[in-house]
Amino acid sequence: MTRCNFGGCRVEEYSSFWRWIVDFLTLYVFGCYELLRQLISSSYPHARHCEPAPPSGFGGTNSLILLTGCSTGIGYELLKQLLAAELDVVAITHNQDAGLPRKCKQVVVDFGSTSSTENGCITLSGIVEELGAKRPVILVHCAAVLHPKTNANYSASTIVTRTLTINLLMPMLFVKRLSELLSGIVWIGSSTQYIAPNLFDSQCPMHVAKTPFSAYPLSKLLAFVFAERWSIINSKPVVVIHPGVVATGLYRDERGLVGKILRRMMPFFAWTPAFSARRILQLVSYGGFFHHLEKRFDPSGAPQGSIPVYWDSVTMGPGLLPLQILDQGQRNKIAEALSHITERRMASERSSASSMD
Repeated sequence: MTRCNFGGCRVEEYSSFWRWIVDFLTLYVFGCYELLRQLISSSYPHARHCEPAPPSGFGGTNSLILLTGCSTGIGYELLKQLLAAELDVVAITHNQDAGLPRKCKQVVVDFGSTSSTENGCITLSGIVEELGAKRPVILVHCAAVLHPKTNANYSASTIVTRTLTINLLMPMLFVKRLSELLSGIVWIGSSTQYIAPNLFDSQCPMHVAKTPFSAYPLSKLLAFVFAERWSIINSKPVVVIHPGVVATGLYRDERGLVGKILRRMMPFFAWTPAFSARRILQLVSYGGFFHHLEKRFDPSGAPQGSIPVYWDSVTMGPGLLPLQILDQGQRNKIAEALSHITERRMASERSSASSMD
């Protein structure tokens, strides 16, 4: 057992052998089951149903889009399609060398660092004031997908801490710093519904996030809860989207016959990032979530009226997303978990600052 960096809670430290077993069961057995289930599902949408979406879905062509996670995968495809629709996009990336199109502004924000996140918010505030005067400003958050497979060199407790920080705490800080400038949010994330039942049986959320593979979906679920609460508090529209199973380099590092078989299977069962991006834009455009912003935008910077938070699971149907089937007590439990983790993080940072002094 090792002490979690958030303090007070303990997480299991698996040997490399057991971590390999967990990896196999999680990625292969459950992953193949999920892909097969989606393929068989009668509600599975096909590419021909996802035509390019009109830019009016984002409050009209006058909107300014702040897009995170656009270096690769779904985020990169969203960037290309938004630029093709002639929308103004500010690309928010983890590093400067992202190979992005020249016609969009780029801001570097490392969600693993508090200082980088805060500095990025200052830069973005200046850009929004320059480009976004009297126009809708919509954040499309598609970043912070830190899967355990990308952290093989870290200990289990470190992975848990990094996952909760990058997927949850820094995006929360990011949104809070920009709240007054934002007109609405599209929050994209995955792997949330599988952790929900375990969360309600545990007194401490860190007990749920005791392994890297459980910390990942927990961070996504809590981030979705934060987005919902932000919408209610600020009376601004939020669309929360589960993108489904998307083959963004999945199994590319697996060697041998197993790796070849899995890579060959992916195109048959999973979506490409480009198709998922089209589906997301279609849902936002035709859902009417931001249509009111262009016509009813207050020059003071706040949209008049609000739209309830909308949850959608593009492959599995909205009924399977956990927050649509939770009672008030369960929602309160999730809110408590969110506060618990935030307090742990703040206490940890205060302790680190005191030790440096």
